[in-house]
Amino acid sequence: MSYDVFISHSHKDNNDALVLYSNLKKNNIKCWIDVEDQIPSKNFEKEISDAIKASKLFLLLHSENSNKSRAVLAEVRKAWNREMPIISIKIQDTDYSDEIDYYLGSIQWIDASKKPIDNYIPKIINDIKALIQSSDRIESLKNIAQRRKESTMNSFYPVQKPDINPKGVVIGKVVTENAIVGLAHSFVAIVDASNKSIIYYKTTTDSQGFFQFNDINTTNGQRLYVLYAEHSLFGYGYSKPFSVDDYKNGPTPTSVTILPKPSHLKIFAEKDSIFANGIDTVVVWVYATDALNNPVSDECIIRFNLNCTSRVSGSLSSVDSTNPGENFYNALTVNGYAKARFGWAFKNGTNTITAFFEEDPSINDSIDIKLV
Repeated sequence: MSYDVFISHSHKDNNDALVLYSNLKKNNIKCWIDVEDQIPSKNFEKEISDAIKASKLFLLLHSENSNKSRAVLAEVRKAWNREMPIISIKIQDTDYSDEIDYYLGSIQWIDASKKPIDNYIPKIINDIKALIQSSDRIESLKNIAQRRKESTMNSFYPVQKPDINPKGVVIGKVVTENAIVGLAHSFVAIVDASNKSIIYYKTTTDSQGFFQFNDINTTNGQRLYVLYAEHSLFGYGYSKPFSVDDYKNGPTPTSVTILPKPSHLKIFAEKDSIFANGIDTVVVWVYATDALNNPVSDECIIRFNLNCTSRVSGSLSSVDSTNPGENFYNALTVNGYAKARFGWAFKNGTNTITAFFEEDPSINDSIDIKLV
C-alpha cells in the first residue's frame, strides 16, 4: 500500500496530529499515522520503516515533545537517508534538538505555534500538495531514466557488459527557502564539494524548476559533489554534499534551496516625530520580501541611512550604534524584519531615514521623522 504523507509526531501531541490527519484525509491526501493505522505487533519498527518507504512525503509535527522522542528521531533519520521530501510543522515556538537539527536544520518549516492548528490547515494542505506534485515529477523522471536504460541495454547490449567508466544521472528541483514553487530558468551547476569554484557540469531548470544532469562521473559512495543554483531575482544557494551512483541503480535526487534576497522593502516607524531632548527615541522597522512577496532569509543586511537637513538644531542618530556620530546603521533581518532605534543627538544632521539592501542599494524605501 502506498501513501502520500507519513506523519511523524510524539504521542503526546496526538490531538494536533489527529486534527491534521483528519483534514488531510478530507482533502484526499492519503496519510500514514500510527495513532490510527498502526496495529500493535512485534514488527512495529519494520512496519514504521515500510510505511516511510511507501510514502511520497515525510511530515514532522515538531514540538518540545518530538524533540525528546527517540522514535521521532529514528523516523526523521530514515526519511533523511531515503532523501524524501520533508516538511516540518512547528506547533510550538521551540528550536529543533541538536539531533533533529542535524537532519532538518536547512529545510523549510511552517510556523503553526499560535494555536489552534486549524488556522494553518489551508496553507499546510497547499504546501503538501505542491510537494507531492514535486515528488511525483521526480518519480516520473526516475521512471523515464529507467526506461531509457532498459531500452538502451536491450538495443545495444544483448549481453550486459561492465562499464569501464560508469556514469550516473542527477535530478532535482530548485526552490526558495520559503516557497514550494520551483524556480524556472535557474542556473544550476555541479561543483567540487571541497572547492566550489571548480565547476564540472552546468544546466538550467525547466519551467517548473526541475533539472537533470546525464553522464555524470560516479563517485563510489564518496560525497564529492555539491549543487550550486542561482536565479537573478532570488539569489543563490548550495545543496549538501552528495555522491553519484551508477545510472543502473537509478538517478540521484538532489535539490537546491536558494536563500532569497530582497526585491522589495517597506519601511515604517512607531511614530512620525520625536522630541529633541536627548531622551525620546523612535523604532524604525523594515519588512523585506523576495520576488514572490515572501519574507527574505534571516541575516540579510539592511542599511539604515540618515540624510536630509533637520528643522531644529541636532539630528537623529542610531541609538544601537557603537558610534552615534555615524549616519548609518546595519541591521540583520529576522523573519523578514530588520529594525533600528534612533534618537536625538547634538550634531548637525538629518531626519529622513532611508533603508536599502546592502548588496543592491536600488532596493530601498524611506521615511521622514520630525524633530520637535
